[in-house]
Amino acid sequence: LLRLHRAGERGLAHAQGVARAALALGRALAAAGLSLDLELLEVAALLHDIAKGSQEHEKEGGMLLADLGYAPVAEIVAAHRDIDPAGMERPGERELVYLADKLVRGQERVNVEQRFQEKLDRFAGNPEAVTAITRRREHALAMRALVERVAGRSLDAILDGEGPWD
Repeated sequence: LLRLHRAGERGLAHAQGVARAALALGRALAAAGLSLDLELLEVAALLHDIAKGSQEHEKEGGMLLADLGYAPVAEIVAAHRDIDPAGMERPGERELVYLADKLVRGQERVNVEQRFQEKLDRFAGNPEAVTAITRRREHALAMRALVERVAGRSLDAILDGEGPWD
């Protein structure tokens, strides 16, 4: 599907990196007792940017996948841009794909602060964009804290267990 929708080599590499991170998070949470569908998690992570290049690519990707009959994957893809974890007790597949996407630039592992600082630097002259980016950064940091609390380990410890990322 990614090749059919012209993801390109960079897009494929990013999809694989996000899937790797999402599965590492999923396995850590499963080891902590959460019931997760790791196959759904992997597929959604691989397809999360299927409509990249479109305006609101997450919604476009969700609609595309829903039209193809992949409703559970579509719901996750449609939500991967921003999720506010306020009041959430445990993350599910949707939240793990969202967070994994924030932890991978291209196929390279990055931390949440680094990922969002790059965006803040790029849009520094646009106060509206800075406000939106800052809000999304706070959501991502809160999601990281939730995952770490439930897993009983830091994200670094979880992802370091996957071996080298280069």
